[in-house]
This record gives sequence, C-alpha cells and structure tokens, in this order.
Amino acid sequence: MIPAVFILGCGTQSKPLTESVSESYLSKSVKNEFGLTGSPSAPGSIETSRTGHTASLVETNQGHRVIVIGGKSNSGFVSAVEIYLPEYGRWGLGAKIPSARSGHSSVVIAGERILLSGGEGDSGVSAKSYIYDPVADIWRESSPLNMARTGHGSAVLHDGSVLVVGGRVSEIPTVSTEIYASDDNESWNLSGDLTEPRWGHTTTLLQDGSVLATGGRLNGESLGSAELFDPTTKKWDLIAPMLIPRWGHTATRMLNGKVLVVGGQNGSAGVLLSEIYDPATGTWSRGGETFGERRDHTASLLTDGRVVVSGGYTYVPVATTEIFDPFSGIGEPWSRTDKLAGPRQGHTATALPSGNLLVVGGRGGLFTSLTRVELYNPSSGSWTSRGTISTARWGHSMTVMRDQSILIAGGKGIRGELVTNSVLLSSDKQRSGSAGVLNQGRFSHVTVKLLDDRVLVAGGNTGLSSRTATSEIFDPESSKWLSTDPMTVAVELASGVLLENGVVLVTGGWDGTGPVTTTGLFNPDAGKWENGPELMNARWGHASILLQDGTVLITGGVGSDGTAIGSSEIYDPDTRNVKLNSPMKVARDGHKLVMNEDGIVLAAGGYGSDGLPIADTEVFEAASGEWTTVGSMESPRSAHSVLLLSNGTAFVVGGATDFDTPLSTAEIFDFDTGLWKSAGSMKDARMGHSTVQLNSGEVYVTGGFGLNPVDSIEVYRPGGGGWSTSESIVSDLKFKSPSLLAFQRMSQ
Repeated sequence: MIPAVFILGCGTQSKPLTESVSESYLSKSVKNEFGLTGSPSAPGSIETSRTGHTASLVETNQGHRVIVIGGKSNSGFVSAVEIYLPEYGRWGLGAKIPSARSGHSSVVIAGERILLSGGEGDSGVSAKSYIYDPVADIWRESSPLNMARTGHGSAVLHDGSVLVVGGRVSEIPTVSTEIYASDDNESWNLSGDLTEPRWGHTTTLLQDGSVLATGGRLNGESLGSAELFDPTTKKWDLIAPMLIPRWGHTATRMLNGKVLVVGGQNGSAGVLLSEIYDPATGTWSRGGETFGERRDHTASLLTDGRVVVSGGYTYVPVATTEIFDPFSGIGEPWSRTDKLAGPRQGHTATALPSGNLLVVGGRGGLFTSLTRVELYNPSSGSWTSRGTISTARWGHSMTVMRDQSILIAGGKGIRGELVTNSVLLSSDKQRSGSAGVLNQGRFSHVTVKLLDDRVLVAGGNTGLSSRTATSEIFDPESSKWLSTDPMTVAVELASGVLLENGVVLVTGGWDGTGPVTTTGLFNPDAGKWENGPELMNARWGHASILLQDGTVLITGGVGSDGTAIGSSEIYDPDTRNVKLNSPMKVARDGHKLVMNEDGIVLAAGGYGSDGLPIADTEVFEAASGEWTTVGSMESPRSAHSVLLLSNGTAFVVGGATDFDTPLSTAEIFDFDTGLWKSAGSMKDARMGHSTVQLNSGEVYVTGGFGLNPVDSIEVYRPGGGGWSTSESIVSDLKFKSPSLLAFQRMSQ
C-alpha cells in the first residue's frame, strides 16, 4: 500500500485517552461525542497550536500512537502532550511535560519509551532529559545532558544508544556531542567533538551505522561542510562538502542508502538545488532543482522510495508540496503535487503504520501557530516537466494515435502567426519529429480522430476576420496531410463528434456574422461532406459529446443575442433529427464536457452570461434528460481542458480566471460525491492548451498561452489522494450519485 501524510493544525478539543474507543471509531465515523476529532481519512485537529514541537510514533501493546510533545504557541512555550491513534483517527491528551519547551529532541528508545532532551523554555536553554511511558502516561526525569542545548540533532544508533549533535546555547553554536546509554544508569557521556560548531544542521543515520551531519549556521554564516561520525571510534571526520552551503534544510536517507538534501537557506537566499550524498563513494551530486525555495519544511520517505517535501518558508510560509522520484528515468526527478490546505512552516511529518504521514502543527503566518491537521495520500497525482514542443503554440489540437504517439497540429505561435508544422511525439515520449505541414494554417478548428487512426481537421480561423471551410486528413502511414472535401460552410468555434458509424458530426460555429444553426456530416469512406439537420438554436463556443445510446448531446454556447445560452439539444443519428432537451442550470459558453462509464456527463466552467469565467459545474443524466447542479470548482476557469481519468474521475487543468490571468492549477471531480479537490499545479500557467491521456494513465499537457505562447510539455501522473482535512468532510450536495446515496443509507 502506498503511504499518505497527515498535518496538524486548528480546531476541536480532544478528550483524555483513558476513555475507551467507542464503536463509532471502530466504524471509522467522522463525527462522535467529541465533535470532528477525525478519522483515518480526516485527521481532525489538535487542541493546542504549536511549532518547534516533536512527534514520535510508538508501538504499544494497545496499538500505535503518535506522541506530540511541547513546542511554542502564540501564548508561549507549550507543556501539553497530545496523542493520536492512527487506526481510529482519534486525538487525546497525555500527561504534560514537567517543564514546557520547544527546540528539544525526542527519540523512541527500548521499543515504546520516548527520550526527550534539551530544548528551550521560560528559564532559558535546558540540559534536562525526561523519559515518557505512553502506556502508563507518566513522565520521569532522567540524567541531564552534560551541556544545555537547543536546535540540536539526534539519532538512535544501531546499539540502541542515542547520539545528540551540536545545537546552541543562547545564540552560540557548539561542537559538543553526547551519547545516552539506555541502560540502568541512563547516563549521558561526552563523545568526540564536531570539527565545526553548528546548529540548524541535519543529523542522519546511515545504513552502516555511521551518522552524517550537514550544513547549519555559524556566526551568522551558512555552512557547506559535512562530517561523519564513526560509532566505533566515537570520532567525527570531515568529508567532502556539499555543493551549496545551507541551513534549515532536510536530509533524508533513501531506500538505496543515499541521502537527499533539500532546500535551506544560504545567506539571504533560498536554495533551489537539491543534492545527493553517496556513502559508498563519499561524493555529492546534483539532485535537480525544486520548483520553489524553502526552509523549515519537512521531507518524508515514502514506502515506494519517493520523498515528499511539504510546506516551509520563503519570505512567508508556503503551502506547496513536491515529490522527488529517484526512479524518474527521463524527465526531471521533481514533480508538483497537491498543495496543503494552507501555508505552514516548522511542522512535523510522521510516518504512520499504514504508510500515511501525519503532519502536525507549524506556523501558518509570521506569528500564527496552527492546530489544523491534514492527511496526504502520496498516491495522488503529481506533475513533472517533459521537455518542449518544437514550436510554442496555443489554440492547437492534440490527438493520441493508435501506437500511443501524440499528434500536435495547428494553433497560433509566439507572434500570433498561424502554425502549419505538425509534431508527432513518439510513443516512448523520448523524442519528437515532424508530422508534416498543414495545407492550411488554422486555430479554433475541429479535430476528430477517425476509426482507422487517421485524423480529420476542419474549419477554423485563418487570420483576422477570416474563416475557412477547408478540411484535411492526417495519414499516420505517410505522416502527411491530405486535402479532402471542404465543409459546406466556413466556420470557427464549431464542435465535432465521431458517431458510432464512423461519420463525423460538426455542429454550429461562428461564420463571421454570428452563430449558425448549420450542421455537417463527413463520411470518411467517401471523403465527402453533406448538410445535416438545422440546430434548434444557433450557437458557437458550445460543447458536444457522444452519449452511450449513440445520440449526441449539444450544449450551451453563445447565442444569437451575443450572450451565453443554457439550451441543450439531442442529435439522433438514426433519424438524423435534432430535438430540444432540458436546459442547463447555468448558461455558459467555452465550457467542457466529459462523460463517465455510467453515462453521466459533467459540464465544467466556461464563460457565464456576464461574460466572465465561472466555477459552476453540473451533471446530465441521459435516463432522465435532466441537469443537476454539483459542487463548484475551486477556481473559475475558461479556456481550460477536461478529460476522464482512468480511475473514473474528471480532470480539469489550466484555463483563465479572467481574460488575461492564466492558471497553473488542476482539479479532480469525483462523480460519486459531486465534489472537487485540488490536483496540484503545473510549472507553467496556461490557457488555450491541449490535453490527452495515454493508456499508461499519464496525462500530457502541451502549449497554451501564459504571458506568451508556451512550448513546454508537462505530464500529470494520476492517483487516488491528496491533502484532506476534517473541514472538507461534510457537504450539502444537491446531486447524489447511487454510491453516495448507498453510503448515506448505511450511515443512518
């Protein structure tokens, strides 16, 4: 099972864990006698906001628990301990620390006890250590450190002893390291000194039992040095320095034993370049650049070998999340994934037995600590870059061929010129080549893939106030475009659908004077166009889709009065007639349609009757012929793209929130719940792009218009999760799918 991640933030009070876990928890209910305290998929909130705390997973004879200790809140140092039961998603209160503190270290010793050492409280930096027994819920004082310290690192060595490394007293960093022997004496013994004083560094246990310390701060300067601790000799030795000095970074040991260093700050600048330490060679190498600078973030190893990096601080706390894939092969190893519900820095991320990560607390603003908890499922989709197309373009079309190569045709270029050269991305996506030249440059045209793998393009705009009736067909065997019979009317912004009999239906469009009611039927075998029936309403910028019974649903668009219309019509290929259908709930044009395997059609976004992009979405059920309002998208969007993912959800990407503000974000619609959730962000904001999905499940996005036409190719890898909070669980839905209704009946 692929893991997920939890994050801790604002809200509901917890109750002591001495109360028994009720049947409502065993049934994984979100609501119980304590309110919204969470479930395994909706993690609730802690009682006390905090940052600079620790969170440790222990396994007891009563199950797993995450122990959240100390930290600092808006009102001062925290002594409160809160405990999370991963199996039930329930929070409770533990015994308080004898003295409130933050900047301490907590490690699990002897299986289930927690050793807390050092930190800073109201009395200053502390040398005290405590042992916590989570079963008895008791703290007791242990032997003190030889030196008071905070901001230090710690690691449990292979023999069960605990090494603490560096840190500071006041603002003065130290070279001191100590080892705690978890025997009857529970004593701290000074070990070999670091070669350089440091705090804000990282401490990482390597596979061979040695410990790697990297970076940190000294006299206000960022350190690039790294050193290695030998547990046999108890000595530190300098090794090759990092490529870039940094502090406030993370260092994560990966499954292959190498260590990934991410983020941090070098002087006044954040660090984009990640780097990898190879213990076998003692050398550092580049790990690729992250999408954004950050420090005071978390970096967590997932069970599949990837590393998820969340939150942190640039000039303010951030909500962005990225994934490092050491097995990425072609393309960059870094990809974007779903953002946190809100920005945070100084939080913790703890791996749960399920493979999920629990992220706790942190600071959401410069002075605001959090109680909100979030759950991240790393099987959610992620974004990565995959090179560029030969010519930046927008308003083009993209078609997946039978061999899984991708044909890109038409559109406008960087100077507004029509692009005639076509591109074919190879089936392995490692190279692109020419797919011939269009006989007529065009955009806002119709593109339909024929049954025999050829591709028809028809109509479109050929320049200022100029439309074309010309049609041409791409032949994949010869990689050439061949002219064919022209349409009966020259239009742009029409809509085309392939019928079950292989004939292409094109409806409506703009002829230069207004919307039209004409339809055309193209027979690929004869290579001829003929007129079809007249639409009931003239329209352009509309959308159409083939329904499961072979009829065609035609929706919305701009009507004769120049505003968006809500009317819909049904074309019947057997009778070759068009009839009016129930109107949509919201008038719209420039919207997109997608249908799931149950035959439910989703209409998303577009421009409303006031001419502005809308977030409204609705669904059409062919059996009833009715439209039903569902949840709105997170962002209004037009000039976006929509497709159905292989897992049955709808995927919306890019577009614009107004006429000149492109979006980089993506969203996923769940037909069962009628709700939308974030699907992360592309590197490049874009509208007027094109999107396709391959048999592998990967989604390719090309071109579009940002501040200028875009040439980048970005790839989305779908999944099943993302960040969730308790606040998103309860919704008043007007549309209820059969599976959602069944769930609600079971819950009553």
